[in-house]
Amino acid sequence: MPDVIFIDEPELGLHPSAITLIAAMIRRLAAKRQLFIATQSPALVDCFELENIIVADLYDGATTLRSLTSADYQRWLEQDYLNSEIWLKEPLVRNQ
Repeated sequence: MPDVIFIDEPELGLHPSAITLIAAMIRRLAAKRQLFIATQSPALVDCFELENIIVADLYDGATTLRSLTSADYQRWLEQDYLNSEIWLKEPLVRNQ
């Protein structure tokens, strides 16, 4: 098995309740391998800790990668926002 694995939208076509099962499999595999998961699923984002999420942005024709840390989003976390809510609102948060 390769040391680095890329998976594009593993949640596609799945029943919403299966997304948590996929997330559990991803976490188990991530203990042994480095994984990059591309998703547009808020439900999948909610299955992981904020520190495990890396956002890819396109600025001036170049892709940048950055982490969403709890420290950066403490105000939102204190208001019980889900990771997906922070992720979906993140462009607004970044500009505050």
